Amino acid sequence: MDVAISLELEPLKQMNDHGMFFSSGNFICSLNARDRKIVCVTSGNSYFGSHLIKKLLAYGYLVRVIIQNQANLEDMKELMREEVKQLESVVVARMDDLDSLCNAFRGCHVVFHTSSFVDPRGISGYTERMAFIEAEAAKNVIEACGRAAYVKRCIFTSSLLACIWKNDLPNLIDESSWSDETFCREHKLWLALAKTRAEKVAWRKAREMKVKLVTLCPGLLMAPSFPNAHLETSLPYLKGIFSHNQ
Repeated sequence: MDVAISLELEPLKQMNDHGMFFSSGNFICSLNARDRKIVCVTSGNSYFGSHLIKKLLAYGYLVRVIIQNQANLEDMKELMREEVKQLESVVVARMDDLDSLCNAFRGCHVVFHTSSFVDPRGISGYTERMAFIEAEAAKNVIEACGRAAYVKRCIFTSSLLACIWKNDLPNLIDESSWSDETFCREHKLWLALAKTRAEKVAWRKAREMKVKLVTLCPGLLMAPSFPNAHLETSLPYLKGIFSHNQ
């Protein structure tokens, strides 16, 4: 059976010290909307998730959305008005419930894991406990992908925060760059710790479950409406006043 998404890393040459495959070759991501296969997006009530869903729908994909509780549906409707009616389905599945994730991914051919949960307070609302939850959720998502009949592909939105927080920042950020977890704890950089731990565990689980994994590490997500909608998370970066203790 043909698959809707083909993810290739050519040539696949090296594995770094953290077990991640990387290559100097071109990365190819071919999404064929004409096949009408189902793709799944987690946390459709998030800002990034909602915009990703809109793009996928615009290109003709069948999109299934995962939310963690019924209340999230109202948030999603605020972010996506007419697009909600175009969805293949909306499924309630908790990120800490592996069985519910396996059921949610059934019949899908790729999973876009955008976030484990949505905190309305953004960076300032993250705690050390949330860093643990983020990592556990990432592990569950990858394992559910591996268990599903079709899903052997996951596109995971990590963050540049998983790469840059350390005492000596290298001039070049690449696949071998990780934020130092001790540094993050000392300076209470809980979101950076969460993204670092989540991506590491995702790569380990992907190797174990033979899931083709791609991670994206954006620095700052922006759009015309973003600063007004997310004042607490975006303005500190834009003003250059983000500190270790925030």
